[in-house]
Amino acid sequence: MEAVTPVRAPAPRRPRRGLTLVEVLVAALIVSAIFVVIWYFYNQGMASIQSTERVLESTRAAHILFELLHRDLKRAREVLIPRDLAALAAGQVDPQDAILYVDLKEYAFRKKEQRLYIDGRPFKLGKFDAISFSTPQPDLVVFRISPVPSGRPSSDLPRVVQAGRFTLEASVWVERLAYLPDVPSPVDEHRAMHQFCLGGWALDY
Repeated sequence: MEAVTPVRAPAPRRPRRGLTLVEVLVAALIVSAIFVVIWYFYNQGMASIQSTERVLESTRAAHILFELLHRDLKRAREVLIPRDLAALAAGQVDPQDAILYVDLKEYAFRKKEQRLYIDGRPFKLGKFDAISFSTPQPDLVVFRISPVPSGRPSSDLPRVVQAGRFTLEASVWVERLAYLPDVPSPVDEHRAMHQFCLGGWALDY
């Protein structure tokens, strides 16, 4: 007789257990933390890119203005500069304002607005922390340009942007240098012409 091997009955399967509420909450927290970290690094990266773009824009604006001023002064036949800007404007100006006439083309810097005006129209490529004109020697004009990145107050700017500030400076010998109190009539006529032109059509200017 052959031996009969008893057949064991299969063990009953355990029912599958679903995720508990605690496990779901832990998984949600882990996923949320990952998204927060990703968003933080993305935001920091975008802020760094924007700061770099502002520095590049301010650098470009300063160099364009530098080349414009340098070219106009090189070609100028006459440059007019005030001896005392506060006295010329009856004290209604900031001590750090600056004004210069190159062949009656007006360059006026207003510190409160951090804006340069050329012939009464704003220079829109950028704002500036400081612009100054000086005459250390007869017929020698020295100008300095310090831009403000993005035109925002310095307290709002990152330290990297503040550290990246710079000043452009140049000295130009001109053919004739005069002072505004000595020749006020051409300046008054020039200002009146600007008021007339700015009140009309742009194509007529």
